[in-house]
Amino acid sequence: MRTSTFSSLILVAVGALTNLSHSSAVPIQRRQIKYCGGANESTIATKGDPEEGPGIWVTNEDNDPNVQYFLYENSRDWHPWKYLTISRGTRAFMQVCPTFQGRVVRGTSRALLDGAAHTLGTWVEFSLSGGTAWGDISFLEGCDGGVRLATTDGSGLARGCSAPELLSGAPADALVRNAAGNLVLAAVVDAPAGDRPANRAAHAWLNERCDTDQVYVQDGNQAIISSANGRFDVVFTCGVA
Repeated sequence: MRTSTFSSLILVAVGALTNLSHSSAVPIQRRQIKYCGGANESTIATKGDPEEGPGIWVTNEDNDPNVQYFLYENSRDWHPWKYLTISRGTRAFMQVCPTFQGRVVRGTSRALLDGAAHTLGTWVEFSLSGGTAWGDISFLEGCDGGVRLATTDGSGLARGCSAPELLSGAPADALVRNAAGNLVLAAVVDAPAGDRPANRAAHAWLNERCDTDQVYVQDGNQAIISSANGRFDVVFTCGVA
């Protein structure tokens, strides 16, 4: 599920989510995005939303005391819709509208609210269709720490890679600096414009540390899960803003 400069989200006919530019494993049909917020509206700041309707539970187990969590709607990489501030070891709900399509990522308001497009880092991608949430974890556009994604509908489905040494043990040639100035793993796919090649060292490192049936570190695997009640539990681990 790439967005903005990569590609718009598309809903596959069988109900899972995939990516036009990175995957063609299943039949697809386009769906026009119905945004939760306006592109010219101010980004919403929250310390936790009412536990009503669809959304995600976010738990902060990150190393960085400055980390915040940002919801981006697809094709709006320059404008986060909402962001959450919670302290380490706490958990809060982020409510979304019934047509949400996008991702939740780490960041800081200082770095990400500058009007520029930001795509580097760990993506927890999810989308709602008919009340069901479909989601996955992607390291294709880089990795700023581990994460676990789980359903909350009683199905017990989960995905993730949360090895504590994802960043701390990575080789120097796999790392780049993000918008906040922190060292993170570089993107492992080429930029569509051809101005950024895939980082082979980062790709090799992630393949050694993560199960490709659990997270996207290359095209073609099916790491998608669904939660029938429209909610996921997301735990961010050992990461930086």
